[in-house]
Amino acid sequence: NSGVTKVDSKGNARIFLQCPQIYISLSGKVYNRHIHFLYWNDKKKEWKKDLFTQPLICHVDNDFVEKHRTKCIVIDALPKEYYDKKHIKGAFNLPYNKTLTDTTMKKIVKAKKMKESNKQVPIIVYCYNKDCDASEKLIKKLNKLGYYNIVEFENGIRGWKGDTESSK
Repeated sequence: NSGVTKVDSKGNARIFLQCPQIYISLSGKVYNRHIHFLYWNDKKKEWKKDLFTQPLICHVDNDFVEKHRTKCIVIDALPKEYYDKKHIKGAFNLPYNKTLTDTTMKKIVKAKKMKESNKQVPIIVYCYNKDCDASEKLIKKLNKLGYYNIVEFENGIRGWKGDTESSK
């Protein structure tokens, strides 16, 4: 992915790109999806030397979740009482406001019958709807544990059109 865009009078720039892949270095270290960018100094007619990095959370739609949910770990980031009322069929509940440990994730990876030591497992995280930030908060916690192959179903359970379950 590469491109050039202009900044508007307020300093904002809009870019359009496909969701980049996670980055795996030659040493095997995994990094989250991100973009690098530079600034052009119009007065000096040169690129500024600082390289900036912006992490990205890629958003997916109903079709993507429906197509990939059996091959991915689907996680509901809402508190348990919301998960118990209604959640995407097969989703695990990891409330964003609870402590998350690597042991918890290893149990989920094992329950899903994926390679337990593989932190590159594909994960889809969702919460209530587009205005909810629980999934974004949980994604940051997962990143701290070394899980980066994560996308967000930003429409959440409210926008889900597939099968659901209730824990009650």
